[in-house]
Amino acid sequence: MKKLAVLAAAMLLSGCVTAETMMLDDRTAIISGSGDEYSSAARVQRRVFVEAATAAQARGYRYFIIQNSRDTTTTGTRALPTQTFANAQANTNCGYVTCNTSAYGQSQTFGGGVQQVIQPGMDVLVRFYREEEVDPEREGVWDAAAILAAQPKK
Repeated sequence: MKKLAVLAAAMLLSGCVTAETMMLDDRTAIISGSGDEYSSAARVQRRVFVEAATAAQARGYRYFIIQNSRDTTTTGTRALPTQTFANAQANTNCGYVTCNTSAYGQSQTFGGGVQQVIQPGMDVLVRFYREEEVDPEREGVWDAAAILAAQPKK
């Protein structure tokens, strides 16, 4: 029950990530979750749990067990833009016969470089169970109804 309370509290902070279900048979699925560069791995994991719970209930199951998981996080780089600021000034002095012009200026460039981009992701293999098929007190058994009940109402 303690792990469910921690999961429920963490789900309240869930951000914008995606997850989808691919059924392998009537009770086994791969749940794939991914986030953008502003998402944390914890947010992706929470979204995967909610997707697994949703898939379980939609198929008439109450519980699920994660059989296997794989980190699908991707990393890459992005070029940062540069910005150049220029300042120029010209002066002209004229006498009776001639004019003298002088000019000076300076520029300064900011930014640029490369930034590392991390997009968290994970795939989990889950197996669904009905109430009479598994001991809900067994470690690693997740209650789909409890996970969904802990979600904020939209």
